[in-house]
Amino acid sequence: MTKKSRTILFLVFAGLFFLIAPMLILYSQGYRFDMETKKIVQTGGVFLKIKPVGADIYINDKFQKRTNILFSSALIQNLLPKKYKLQVKKQGYFSWEKTLEVKEKQVTEAKNIILIPKNPDFEILTLYLPTNQNNSGLIKNIQDFWFSPDGKKILLKTSSKEQLQLKYFTVDLTETPVDLIPLDSLEKDIEELFFEPDKLIEDELENLPEKAESLALSPDSKKIAYLNDNEIWVLFLKDISEQPKRKAKDKIFLTRFSEKIDRISWYSSHYLIFNCDNKIKIAEIDDRDKINIVDLAEYNEPKIFFNQNDKKLYILSQGNLYVSEKLLP
Repeated sequence: MTKKSRTILFLVFAGLFFLIAPMLILYSQGYRFDMETKKIVQTGGVFLKIKPVGADIYINDKFQKRTNILFSSALIQNLLPKKYKLQVKKQGYFSWEKTLEVKEKQVTEAKNIILIPKNPDFEILTLYLPTNQNNSGLIKNIQDFWFSPDGKKILLKTSSKEQLQLKYFTVDLTETPVDLIPLDSLEKDIEELFFEPDKLIEDELENLPEKAESLALSPDSKKIAYLNDNEIWVLFLKDISEQPKRKAKDKIFLTRFSEKIDRISWYSSHYLIFNCDNKIKIAEIDDRDKINIVDLAEYNEPKIFFNQNDKKLYILSQGNLYVSEKLLP
């Protein structure tokens, strides 16, 4: 090879280096060419945290990754700034879906995704008087129930068709078999007996509308869910730093139904469970894009409570008290 040829070859490689090196540096810093806008832009990302593990993540209908025991979250980087359809799927569970915007140099977060099981198992909570373990001591015709603040005891209100009188029992769920204690009389209001005054935030109740009903304090004590006619609202008691960010005293409207909504319970600090007529529904409180709402079960005129202690749903229907399998990890 002549000296001239070597010089030309050197200049070619040098030119390629100075051309490619900046592109590689920009690429490593997250810059990409956007074919739609015909501009060089800096990418962003999406961070998802999901329960339970073993969930598949899709972006714009394309599979990205699956979570596992070691990694229940996923960070997906190098996404062009625009809106993406995010989906989380797992066999035997309702899918989660939301369209969120990714911005340059920012990570869009959804850190409280919970997949709801399809067709969970329920069984009747069979209760007997401790002195009579045969069928004659079986507790029937339950009219209402209340949980203690720690979720370990239930107060039952029952009726006797023969004697036309009301009876009350406390149920200790920590005992095996379940310990049932009859109460001769109740002089105080039922709600006072099973009320937790330490969690009452009187100043914040002034921010609720006069028609607010079925108030429920979240497990993290940062939010109050309530009904206003047939609408579900959430009042934030404290600032929320994670996405979607909230300020204390913010109120968000979640959804409304034409049917009557009964009791509201918190499924987690980021999901609500309630019954709308005979259908029991679970809804997230992340109001970005559409709100994910699923129908969990259907019972006749149900009264419900989700117990944060054992992660089970209790349903009163037609005089029977049903309990679900454990619904949360």
